[in-house]
Amino acid sequence: MDDALHNPDPVLDALLDRAWSLFSLRGWINIGALVILLFALLALFTSYPIITWVRLMQSPLPGDGFNLGGINGSGQVPDLPNMPHLIDPTTPQEVYERKGHDGFDYALVFSDEFNVDGRTFHPGDDPYWEGVNLHYWPTGNLEWYTPGMPLPTCVSPSCD
Repeated sequence: MDDALHNPDPVLDALLDRAWSLFSLRGWINIGALVILLFALLALFTSYPIITWVRLMQSPLPGDGFNLGGINGSGQVPDLPNMPHLIDPTTPQEVYERKGHDGFDYALVFSDEFNVDGRTFHPGDDPYWEGVNLHYWPTGNLEWYTPGMPLPTCVSPSCD
């Protein structure tokens, strides 16, 4: 006589195959796992959009700069000594604020007029821009920026 696995009893096996219980431990563990999974998915797909919406509804103070450097607790754009400002001093004052097509007021937080003689775009020369020698082969573009590329003398559409 071997063990029950290698010497099965057809009558006992038939009785065990038909036997089941509504309150088995394995069944409750399975249902519990499904309930936890369901609540986790509901929390993920309901709480994330709600949190995102609440964060977007917090209106920033006018003139806040959310670009490089961030803002401090009072909403002021930091002024770092001996560093170029985020808004180029030669930017006209009338473009600092404007009303958008959607009716909202927008404040300029970054501009660069690229009109400083001798400015180069080698790595580490400019705090905001770097000329990279790339060739974008997927589209076959033959245009790329190199650090030694001369600055344009006029960037306005009216320059001919």
